[in-house]
Amino acid sequence: MLSIFLDPTVFAEIADFQREVSRFIEFVKSARTVSPDGRILMPGEIEVQNRTQRLEHGIELDAQTWSQICATSAVDQSLLGELPVGASQHRQPFFGPP
Repeated sequence: MLSIFLDPTVFAEIADFQREVSRFIEFVKSARTVSPDGRILMPGEIEVQNRTQRLEHGIELDAQTWSQICATSAVDQSLLGELPVGASQHRQPFFGPP
């Protein structure tokens, strides 16, 4: 992968550059979406949304993956406590908030 890094202060003051980037993002996001409820995301936005969601609700794993993690780490599953009431047998919360 070819990467080219440029120092924006060579071309403009940093405040001007930041304003121009904000203006460009606003322009891109103002485009019409394919569906009325569609969204235009900038690079990294979906990752921030996923991280926020996972920090709030935990990471869901299927039972087989959870069993493999427990077996690999040699953790006695009985020490981990019960699953929350209503937790799906197919998708178990993992590392959720305290």
